[in-house]
Amino acid sequence: MSYPIHLIEATSAIFSEYEKEILTEFPELVRAFTEKPFRVSHSDIHPKVLADWSRGGLLLTKPERNRMHRLSLAEFVWIKLIQKMRLYNFPLERIISFKNDMVETGENEMDEFLNSQEAINKLVEQMGGGQAEKMKAFFSQAELVKKHLAMLPFDLTKLNLLEGLILFCLIVKRPISFMIDDQGKIFVFSPIFLERKEIDQTELQQLLCRSYVSISLTEVLAETMAMAPIESLSEEIRVITAQEAKVLEALREKNLLSIKIRHDKNHEMDLLEVKTEQKMDKRARLLEMILMNGYQEITLKTENGNIVRCENTRKLKLK
Repeated sequence: MSYPIHLIEATSAIFSEYEKEILTEFPELVRAFTEKPFRVSHSDIHPKVLADWSRGGLLLTKPERNRMHRLSLAEFVWIKLIQKMRLYNFPLERIISFKNDMVETGENEMDEFLNSQEAINKLVEQMGGGQAEKMKAFFSQAELVKKHLAMLPFDLTKLNLLEGLILFCLIVKRPISFMIDDQGKIFVFSPIFLERKEIDQTELQQLLCRSYVSISLTEVLAETMAMAPIESLSEEIRVITAQEAKVLEALREKNLLSIKIRHDKNHEMDLLEVKTEQKMDKRARLLEMILMNGYQEITLKTENGNIVRCENTRKLKLK
């Protein structure tokens, strides 16, 4: 897969704006991709179907004989991507081609970047300041750049393209999709590219004048996280915070009517309101709920003097 200049430009701009988040979250998230906390049973894919995919060469890693096949976050997302593509009747050879693009590592991308003077110039322009010439000289020395990257506490270049895009979703929290044409060519797209004008009008018109199948990585990642054990996401690989874990747990409640998340003046999640519907057959059950569930609002509907419906709104502090 070729890396268009708009992706390189957008990446440098995003790193500049989200520097704090990247420095605090990125190292831990990178390490998370080395863990394999998920089982195939956590997905809704039948083991026989997965075995067929494995024999067809569709999986990122082949299951080891006589051992339980465990999945990393990227592998979990990938099998859900396969499932999505099969819904659109993607032929197997097209999925394999897609997979080969997704397993390209940052090492390939870094080599391509260091060999592109245009890309280096664009990155230096984004940095600004009075150090432009020094930075340009630094990036022109490929071996020196690789030496400094090797000093990081994580190996950035070992991430493949799929893992890098998942990181994009987790850190920047903006949608991203794969636009796939009838020849199998993949175009990575996100609205953030338009907001930053990394795609000019001519390029945008060329994009919109062609037909694509759009596969949303954001949707697939959300489906994956909705199915995965919360403790694995929040404690083992730590791709969600303790606050986000509470929200996800609430989303999985039975008879859920609505969820409201209130934010403080710093735009951080502060209060979670969870409204559920419960059938009430005994007044004693209502008293039990009042005594045990803490701070809440209870709305009752009666018929002929009997409680027939109960809406329970719990309020949970997230900070």
